[in-house]
Amino acid sequence: MILGWRKNPVGESYYLGKVKGADRKFIRLLCGVVLPIFDRPRGVVIVVAESYRPSAPMDLVALAAKAGPWGEIEATLVKYRRDLKFDHIVTDTAEARYMIRRIPGLNYGEIPLLINTAPKTGRQRVDSLVSEGRLHLDTIQRILDAEGELGLKALSAAVTWASEHPAVYQPKRKQQPEGRPLGTVGL
Repeated sequence: MILGWRKNPVGESYYLGKVKGADRKFIRLLCGVVLPIFDRPRGVVIVVAESYRPSAPMDLVALAAKAGPWGEIEATLVKYRRDLKFDHIVTDTAEARYMIRRIPGLNYGEIPLLINTAPKTGRQRVDSLVSEGRLHLDTIQRILDAEGELGLKALSAAVTWASEHPAVYQPKRKQQPEGRPLGTVGL
């Protein structure tokens, strides 16, 4: 998987790359995070990309996932930020949001990073998107099976936030009408 970020001077920015051998274009990348804080010994990081589809419903592709203790989660966040260049981090609690801000190395490059707290998460939205074929989890299924509740919590945080905050697409610019200039008829 190779991802790049393209910012057009006039149009909108988007991500492009190869996912499973096919060229894809994404409007935004989200990172769902459940940190190993409070009574949890392990945490989970899941990166999900939203396909670039201005006139179609949201379609999400899971790109990467990692589970582990605090040190691994912190290193994975920095690594995925540099490699995948995600622009949104969605956490399950407000406390995790403040802890993520303190991680050095996340403010990397020209892509701004937004850290958000997901609204009340649930499994219903994830299940409905999977059944409709709009959430593709092939690459991270092993992590979801191994981690169970934590993996689902990180995934549902990203999916819930993405569905409540839809991507903003730039409207198409109007072309200059072709034809005769005004005032030249009848000369």
